[in-house]
Amino acid sequence: PPGYVGTERLFGRSALAGEDEGVEPLDVIRRVPDHEADLVNPGRQGGLISSLPPSLETALLDFVLAMAARDTRTGGASASSMLIHGSPYTVQQLALGEHVREALGALRRQWRYDQDTARPRFEERWNTEFRPVSAAMDADRELTFEEIEPALQRNFRTELPVLVLNTRTQDELDYERHPDLRAVVVGGNKLSRGLTIEGLLTSYYVRPANYFDTLLQMGRWFGYRPGYADLCR
Repeated sequence: PPGYVGTERLFGRSALAGEDEGVEPLDVIRRVPDHEADLVNPGRQGGLISSLPPSLETALLDFVLAMAARDTRTGGASASSMLIHGSPYTVQQLALGEHVREALGALRRQWRYDQDTARPRFEERWNTEFRPVSAAMDADRELTFEEIEPALQRNFRTELPVLVLNTRTQDELDYERHPDLRAVVVGGNKLSRGLTIEGLLTSYYVRPANYFDTLLQMGRWFGYRPGYADLCR
């Protein structure tokens, strides 16, 4: 249906018979290096996750930037989420959740109390990673860093929740009680199918999958992205 981001829109395709050209893919996919994926999914014998790889720390930065940009476009603060789908083991998911909380807290503290360091870092990432993609898709939607900065400031007034969805926690995605929930969601098999994740902006997926339909479903890359497909990663 119109507005749906599916395989053709996301990955593109070659021209079909009778067409002059194919479909260009969206420039929103960033590859996680194998050695960094292993840090987030060390396997049954790999022990606890001891730190976050650089690609995940960057993905968290991208999420807060994308959320601020979406807020700026809409003039509101609707539900937004980031999905981290790494290890299938609950103990490792709990450890990962703690590291994500620490990393988000560090981003928040840096923005609030060390502007001389934070602002150049955030602005450079916005200008190099997001503005070219937005300009290529729809020049009218391109925003400057100064335009998204007030939303970024508002969003950092409070801590962003990190929910770990597995059998060892009581965390849940309850959009009936919290329709504007904004959170980072960490999990494994519980995230695989049948769970609504509203306003998904960033999906960090490093789990192996035996079948392509499983991979595509677990990665949660498809869905309706009205007005913010260029902000997704």
